[in-house]
Amino acid sequence: MGDWVEFVICGTRTCADGTEDYDANGVSDAAELAACVKSVNDLAVTGGAVALWVAVAAALALAVGVALRTRRRRAGTGTSA
Repeated sequence: MGDWVEFVICGTRTCADGTEDYDANGVSDAAELAACVKSVNDLAVTGGAVALWVAVAAALALAVGVALRTRRRRAGTGTSA
């Protein structure tokens, strides 16, 4: 394992041998490093998550707009809700 990996795992450059399991998921750190695996909890927000929040905000804005338009039409015709 590289020195930088050992430093991340245990704070020094000489203590880790690759059999450690830093994230306690049952897979050794050396195997995860070789497979370029990263814990899901450490991942950044992806474009999919951002797109979901944009879609939710757009749907909410559309619903508010429809409600305001309906209210304005009712106020213009003299009927009450």
